[in-house]
Amino acid sequence: KLDGHGKWASLPIFQWMRPRLVRFCRWAESLEEPERTGPMAKFVRSAGFSFVSTLCIGLNALLIMYTTDFEMQSAGKQPSDAIVVAEVSFVLYYAIELICKLMAHRLYFFWGKRMAWNVFDMVLVGFSVVEASYLLTAASGNGTNISFLRILRFCKVAKVLRLFRALRFFADLRLLIDSVLASCMNLISCIGMMLFVLFTFALLIMQILAQTLVPENGMQSVDETDINEIKAHFGSVARTIITLLQSTTGGQDWETVYNLLEDRGWVLAFLFVFYILFWFIVAENVVT
Repeated sequence: KLDGHGKWASLPIFQWMRPRLVRFCRWAESLEEPERTGPMAKFVRSAGFSFVSTLCIGLNALLIMYTTDFEMQSAGKQPSDAIVVAEVSFVLYYAIELICKLMAHRLYFFWGKRMAWNVFDMVLVGFSVVEASYLLTAASGNGTNISFLRILRFCKVAKVLRLFRALRFFADLRLLIDSVLASCMNLISCIGMMLFVLFTFALLIMQILAQTLVPENGMQSVDETDINEIKAHFGSVARTIITLLQSTTGGQDWETVYNLLEDRGWVLAFLFVFYILFWFIVAENVVT
């Protein structure tokens, strides 16, 4: 039974599992792939294999750029046969490359220092196969259902992630990307703080601004044109946050917003100027 403090360590099942879990973790950490000396391992580690992989990734990046332009300029049209052949060819190469690595490393493909990259490659190949299946189906004239098209839309976005495969061959660039990924938690905290500042000032400005728009003695004190302009900048909390963000990041001249608020009273004008000063002097200095 649990004691008054709820100590799970006193449970028999926990006492039985803990040493076994510790032994399993130590065993897993001690696992190291033995040196592979077979023909497939030598082929995968060869300079020619790495060169062909890098070349295919670069050519695939150019194809992605071309197909993206095509989809934007010819919305709704099916890609040409040449595009379909090129896409399927790249998918076949990626699948063969993955199979060769699986044959060389076997189950150690899913363990070790390169485990994350290997799993990443496998997921990308899976998405590529789904997209290639759609291209072949569309080229043959067969219809596709709506659910498959939703999956395809996600696969098209995931296709851009193929470019990250090139990072395996550039150590310095991979180091920079690893540094960026390591700072993601700090980035999220900084974005959260900035959103809190924007949200707070947006609520303050909107609360005061809404009071100035209340009709006096049944008569509207603001012209219809001014009301439309105010709603364009401060029509909702989200719109106000965007307006404040644009005013401090070069999205629009903050003098325009200041003049609009100044017409509604000195309190709003002072609050907006205080927000500008607070953002540049306090918020940005804390983040940087």
